[in-house]
Amino acid sequence: MFLINTMLLQAQIRLGQNAVLAISEDTQFSCSADIINYGCIFNTGTINLWNNWINNGEFISLAGTINFIGNQLQHVN
Repeated sequence: MFLINTMLLQAQIRLGQNAVLAISEDTQFSCSADIINYGCIFNTGTINLWNNWINNGEFISLAGTINFIGNQLQHVN
């Protein structure tokens, strides 16, 4: 999946073992639930996360950013 522009998800994101999520430059990807990654995430945009990040796959930040903006303790694995 390749994302451009702005996307807000209110459901848990779960990437399978061979899944690839590419977030392009100038893209705002916002998730109000957990992100569970067993695949690969390429980020040159911005990820806004209100819940937990479980990363059992690859995360390649490149020039991107991640904002942890929940008001409760967030877990990062």
